[in-house]
Amino acid sequence: MNTESAAIEHLFPRTCPVFSVEPKVEFISSSLLIQTENRHFLVSASHALRQQDILLAYASKNGTLKSLRGNRYTIGVSGTGEPGAATDKVDISAFDISDYSADFAEEFEFTNTAEIIDSPDLNGFAWCIGFPVSRAKNNPVTKQIKLQGFTYGTAIQPVQPPYDSRINFAIPYKPKRTADLNTGQPLHYYQPKGLSGSGAWLKDQDQFKLAGICVEYNQRDGTLIYTKARFLLFMLNQLK
Repeated sequence: MNTESAAIEHLFPRTCPVFSVEPKVEFISSSLLIQTENRHFLVSASHALRQQDILLAYASKNGTLKSLRGNRYTIGVSGTGEPGAATDKVDISAFDISDYSADFAEEFEFTNTAEIIDSPDLNGFAWCIGFPVSRAKNNPVTKQIKLQGFTYGTAIQPVQPPYDSRINFAIPYKPKRTADLNTGQPLHYYQPKGLSGSGAWLKDQDQFKLAGICVEYNQRDGTLIYTKARFLLFMLNQLK
């Protein structure tokens, strides 16, 4: 099995597409499923889940929406802006979904904290897994969701101002100008809306480890902006 196939098989079950259901069904973002010692969390970008009373649902494999309830937590990091606000540079929220259903457990897997990279220095080839909005279709007649994920691999690069290299890293992503690294042929990549909350993963020997969470697309530079995963660990440690 090649590395891309391994990434798809291993990481898609750990990435959950999230929908709001009121006042209408709407795809919000991608999210990650994280497990601590005794709790289970759905983690995404705060700006995508900013409404405190949002009613969440996930798309099952057969295309039906199923409710997903939990308690939201947004933890601030000193000097990074007001938690959960538009000025929040970390931009991560977590929902405690420890009471998830048996159906949910059959379709998804959780990443444990040992699989999260706790380092300020990140480099190398990263695999990005998420669900672009353009690949989510809602059939109003059958009430089913047709959803396709997306895999993208490239090298991590440093962020440029106004982003903070202590908090963020960047992944080049230019949908109209991306080419296959081997053949040079143009590739059809999708607009990045919906990738917020998705993960960037580094392969460590035979294991994929979470390096960061997508929080923004910088159209000027053509880069996806990620918050380093160590800030997620900080948040989860505060919730123990």
